[in-house]
Amino acid sequence: MGFISRMSILLRDPPMRAYLHEAGNEVYRGGGRSVSENAAAYLLDYVDSSPSLVGKYQFILAALWGNRSDRLIDMMGFSDIGEEKWPGNADIQGGE
Repeated sequence: MGFISRMSILLRDPPMRAYLHEAGNEVYRGGGRSVSENAAAYLLDYVDSSPSLVGKYQFILAALWGNRSDRLIDMMGFSDIGEEKWPGNADIQGGE
């Protein structure tokens, strides 16, 4: 099993890179759109409904997948990414 799609959402604050896993991807089918389009829409809806969660990050990395009928997102938010600190490790917080 592996990832079947990659989404780069760069024209938002914060920018995001997301990967759709083949595990349970059928929960993102329907509506006349592709699985990847539905997964991207779900991610954006989640982010838009959680500004206090994502607003503190400078970059988000996410994995989308499904379990039975549940749509799931594993998300890591990166902060404290500054030119003076790069190329070191950024501060990372994980969550669902």
